[in-house]
Amino acid sequence: MASANDKWEVTANPMMPDWPRVLLTTVTFEEVGRETVMKLTWVPHEATDAEITCFAGAISGADKGWAAGMAILEELLAELQQAA
Repeated sequence: MASANDKWEVTANPMMPDWPRVLLTTVTFEEVGRETVMKLTWVPHEATDAEITCFAGAISGADKGWAAGMAILEELLAELQQAA
């Protein structure tokens, strides 16, 4: 995952200049009973010390945003299943 300009070149995040330019993103899915558990992991890739510090300071709150997004996705999927 990375921010990019209009030529698809990796660039700094305009809202957080010290945010890592590239994050190695790994997504895994695991069946647990009748449910699927998704795990998303971000690791700064070839990051500077400033980028690592910024990432460490900001990442702890990211789970709240992802949780809210996943809750919306769960609602949409439930609506689609009812409509089918």
